[in-house]
Amino acid sequence: MAKSFRRESGQRLHQSPLRATYTFSAGLIITLLLLGVTTTMADPKEEIIKVTKDLLYAIDHRKFDAYRNMTVPYITCFEPGTMGNLVEGLAFHKYYFDNFPANDGPTIIVNPHVHLFGTDVACIGYVRLIQTMVGTGTETLRSQETRVWQKIDGQWKNIHFHRSDD
Repeated sequence: MAKSFRRESGQRLHQSPLRATYTFSAGLIITLLLLGVTTTMADPKEEIIKVTKDLLYAIDHRKFDAYRNMTVPYITCFEPGTMGNLVEGLAFHKYYFDNFPANDGPTIIVNPHVHLFGTDVACIGYVRLIQTMVGTGTETLRSQETRVWQKIDGQWKNIHFHRSDD
């Protein structure tokens, strides 16, 4: 059921799990329009899919600074390289960025499914396909991944992931 309530900075007319509508004074709206400020209400699930694709792009192209900006310093993970151990921090991942070549083919997210936990925590599960060149042919690698995202200071950060290879 939707709730209605007021805030000092504006009047909130309606709140639902995916949308909040505010009204402000006409002067504020005109000022924002003159400054070119616009707002959009993005689908949070699509936003999680997009940040996940952006993160995988940074991984594939060995862009560690971008990866670090999209994760927390204390990120935790289980993946085949951890040999069943929970690893915390970025040092483990930096080794791969520094010592392995970038992927020369596309990465595809298949059948992503996003769970939202409030407005600032989300979990995404998907199958990841990595297409790459091997000799004179191609190879497709597959893994199953789950990532937990938290919105920190207005930006989605990956805080945990689990990857299982075939």
